[in-house]
Amino acid sequence: PSAQSACGMEIKVKKQEAGMGKQNDAFTAYLGRAEVLADLYNGCLYQGEEVVKAGNLCEVQQFYQQGLSERVKRPTARRRERDAIRAFWNEKSYVLLAAEAQNQPHLAMPFRCMEYDLAEYARQLRYIRLKSEGKIKTGVEYLSKMGRKDHLTPIVTIVLYHGTEPWDAPKKLSEMMELEEIDPIL
Repeated sequence: PSAQSACGMEIKVKKQEAGMGKQNDAFTAYLGRAEVLADLYNGCLYQGEEVVKAGNLCEVQQFYQQGLSERVKRPTARRRERDAIRAFWNEKSYVLLAAEAQNQPHLAMPFRCMEYDLAEYARQLRYIRLKSEGKIKTGVEYLSKMGRKDHLTPIVTIVLYHGTEPWDAPKKLSEMMELEEIDPIL
């Protein structure tokens, strides 16, 4: 059996005798290893060239507290967890590299990845605002609650699909929309 990432890279995997949930848990644990995540990114983004080195990856928070759920009777805050995320740095850049293991097509996968990315950007923005609290007194920085030199750390997310059926779900957010009918002026 093999798995296929969103970039089309095929990855050979050992056959799992366990159920689908356990198989996905095994992939998640596997992706959590720095050397595996580095190999995935090198294969997908750099055609196998070793640009991302496991030694340049460090652990970061992978849990996010989301707003209230859509449950009507008892709305509760939800805790979400990424399958794998590490900070990568080298002499050129600092970026967060994330991976999601998926064992069956997910019709809202682009949105789900966007939710994780948004939760991370919101966490970063809260940190920026917390550290600049009381230091910014006027102007657009005051209004924005962040300085002009503050920046968010970019996130790159790869979905690793390891199901048995071909992926027939959207791969990007625009594929979840009906765009043909929209007026070009919009």
